[in-house]
Amino acid sequence: MTSARIWMLLGAAAAATACVPRREAPPPEQQQPRRASPPPQPTLPPPPPPADWRDIPLTRGDWSYRNEGSHSRAVFGAPGTQPSFVVRCERARRQVELSRTGPATGAMMTVRTSYAARNFPLSAQTEPAGYVSAAVSANDRFLDGIAFSRGRFTVEVPGAPMLVLPAWPEPARVIEDCRT
Repeated sequence: MTSARIWMLLGAAAAATACVPRREAPPPEQQQPRRASPPPQPTLPPPPPPADWRDIPLTRGDWSYRNEGSHSRAVFGAPGTQPSFVVRCERARRQVELSRTGPATGAMMTVRTSYAARNFPLSAQTEPAGYVSAAVSANDRFLDGIAFSRGRFTVEVPGAPMLVLPAWPEPARVIEDCRT
């Protein structure tokens, strides 16, 4: 091969390599400045209960009615659990018994309706165990306040959480059973 030919081949090879793009090294990764994590927010206490009992959410559960011959009763509670409140009519005595589950640290049950509030003396029940109750004459007009309360009524017993119960027809039916 002649030297001119070698120079031509070397020139062609150089020209060919000039057409291939040159691979550049990737730029070094820039490290983001570390941000300090924000300080944890303090845990806020739960909001205070609404000042008006009519704004408190209803207690979870439903009413059911049972007519058992000598007495009838409306039972309130969550499905599959022990009832939390019972309105029971003793027909022979013409008396309505209001019963609440749980221990009581006081001697009164307060029932609050849209029309009025009343304290009733408590007595412990042996059957069913774990209830406290208050007896009310079937003719007591306060029972009408329970039956016709606007949407809800409450039952308060010291030492137990307040019950906010829907004013459904079942308690009214028990009250009427005791009056007839």
